[in-house]
Amino acid sequence: MLWFNRLSITKKLTLLFVIQSCLVILVVGGCIIIYSGTVDRKELIRNGDVLAQVIGGNSQAALAFNLPDDGKTVLQGLERNPSVLFAALLDADKRLFASYSRNTKQPFHLLTSGERGHTFERGNLRSWREIRLDGEILGYILMVYDLSDLNKRRQTFILIVICVILGSILLSFLLSRGMQRLVSNPVLELSNTMHEVAASGDYSVTIKKAYQDEIGTLVDSFNNLLSQIKERDRALSQNEEQYRSIFNATGDAMFIHDADSGKILATNDRVGPMFGYNDTELPEDLNISQISSGKPPYTQDNANQLIQEAVSKGSQMFTWQCANADGSLFWVEVALTHASIAGESRVIAAVRDISERKESEAEMERMRSLMKNIIDSMPSALVGLDPDGTVTQWNAQAEGLTGLKATEIVGQPIQSTLDQYGIELDNIKLAISSRQIHKIEKIAAHEDDGTHFRDITIFPLVANSIEGAVIRIDDITNRVRMENMMVQTEKMMSVGGLAAGMAHEINNPLSGILQGTQNILRRVSNELEQNHEVAKQCDTSLDTVRLYLEERRITKMLHGIRENGVRAAKIVENMLQFSRGGGSAKVNCNLADLIDRAVALAANDYDLKKKFDFRHIAIHRDYDSSATVLCVLTEIEQVVLNILKNAAQAMATKRYTPPDAPTIHLSIRQEPEQVVVSIRDNGPGVDVETQKRMFEPFFTTKPVGEGTGLGLSVSYFIIVDNHGGRMWIESFSDSGTTFYFSLPK
Repeated sequence: MLWFNRLSITKKLTLLFVIQSCLVILVVGGCIIIYSGTVDRKELIRNGDVLAQVIGGNSQAALAFNLPDDGKTVLQGLERNPSVLFAALLDADKRLFASYSRNTKQPFHLLTSGERGHTFERGNLRSWREIRLDGEILGYILMVYDLSDLNKRRQTFILIVICVILGSILLSFLLSRGMQRLVSNPVLELSNTMHEVAASGDYSVTIKKAYQDEIGTLVDSFNNLLSQIKERDRALSQNEEQYRSIFNATGDAMFIHDADSGKILATNDRVGPMFGYNDTELPEDLNISQISSGKPPYTQDNANQLIQEAVSKGSQMFTWQCANADGSLFWVEVALTHASIAGESRVIAAVRDISERKESEAEMERMRSLMKNIIDSMPSALVGLDPDGTVTQWNAQAEGLTGLKATEIVGQPIQSTLDQYGIELDNIKLAISSRQIHKIEKIAAHEDDGTHFRDITIFPLVANSIEGAVIRIDDITNRVRMENMMVQTEKMMSVGGLAAGMAHEINNPLSGILQGTQNILRRVSNELEQNHEVAKQCDTSLDTVRLYLEERRITKMLHGIRENGVRAAKIVENMLQFSRGGGSAKVNCNLADLIDRAVALAANDYDLKKKFDFRHIAIHRDYDSSATVLCVLTEIEQVVLNILKNAAQAMATKRYTPPDAPTIHLSIRQEPEQVVVSIRDNGPGVDVETQKRMFEPFFTTKPVGEGTGLGLSVSYFIIVDNHGGRMWIESFSDSGTTFYFSLPK
């Protein structure tokens, strides 16, 4: 319809008159043609029915007596009717009985199973009906009529209608040429005046009213509109002046963008000073890329995307990196607002220089990072809490202690996270309310790598009206172990002198006992001839004397005295060794071979009374076979043997349920400056109090008479004093015990 919109109103009116006339005649002619065709068809169908009825009646006898020639004779009478092209008689089974065709070359199909009544097809009319006699179907008659005459009459009528339409078009055109001026001339005059007003902008012009119809009303409305526009133009000028004053008076640089293209349409007076331009230097076609740093994401494309987001959301606020006229960069805060100005979609940008704020934020972030690094670098776990127990600070040591990241716990209630260390919310609130430091010392925690001890200190925050608390958790495991070692060392030093004195005092009478026992056994020995001679002098025989001693078990008692004396002598020897320190020469030895020898010695140790047999214990080895140390072989072997025997005796007291079985794990691990040996059993374990006294001289958990309590204390002395190493123990009830000792390389 673009071509119609470009026509003048005169041509439009003329065209509309002509089209209207043509449409009326076309509709009327079409209705007549349709009506005529319908009537002609109905008439043809009615005549066909009459003819088919006559032929059917004449064919009843032929069909009844199966006389096809008679039927063909009846059909030959249709030659007098030129409109019949084809006729056929069919029997009751719809088989061809007789037929007639005006044009033998043109084939016609017979009845189909679904065909009924009358059918128009290919310019012909097919008509069929049943032939009945006393209600019984004798057959069918099919007749095909030619519609060419009917079509010729219709074509003639259509040609007449076309001629009438062409005449009407000519007549309508001639009439409309003169009549449309009465309507179009006033409208054209009004249009020309409006064009002049639009071109000149002079809204004081008025149009003279010449008609009292709708055109006159339109003129009045136009004159009234011109006066309103003139008044509004004056008001708009005043508003624009006020808007410009406000626009320039704001402290922020203001930009007005086209919402679709992002092009800068207007700026205020603050833009020049902010971006380093004077009034004459500020480009008229200023664009975003000229005042942006240009470094991603501060580009024209990103700015256009933000403008589109402001259009969809209504507003948008963000920071942006800008460039001055001299190329120096600075930061601004931009607030975008979508608005409609004079019916156009616009985005207003308020730009504020935040360089100083950015510098302050950067300094604050640097200080915050510095403080965080200082806090994270501290060896203690530090946890900041508000009065309600919500975490405000969580340093790196706290992350390592609990396995929780700061991002996971900050802002969350502390709840039971630190309960295992004896820290309760009530204690925190008490420290805050009383403004006193609350301290909990030597909290033991059982972890995968052993028992750890920690000191907990709760510091209330009292400065700058900030309430809350800081919890400091110090791992003092090494200190506690060192204290225990110092206690053990002091005990052994204090006992050292006593052990030496006791050993000397006991050694003299013990030597006499052993020597006397040895002499008694020699006096009754069959090996000395003198014993036989003395027996004869006493009028007896040595065999009789020996028989008496054995019957009275005196010989057994003497052997018992000798065995106990030897055992006591060994104890004295250990005590003297304990007091003097090792003096044997140290040699380089392979620890794996040394430990295997100790295991072989321990394998020969069994006691049916104590219900243990080392040979029934599974041994698992995890050796660094290249580990060598400078040591006294026999002493280190004695240490390993003592630990193995203690482990075997401890496991003998525990009842194992299959598939569990007594097991000892041996490990040798090299470290940069030392070699660490661990011997772990799966026995019943020992409690904390027993662990503290494990290396004390004469301390034992065995019944009286089954141990001296010097085995582990002497082992401790050998490792720590003689070899400059360390020895410690870790154990949990029902989880076994692990002995560690380290030797310097």
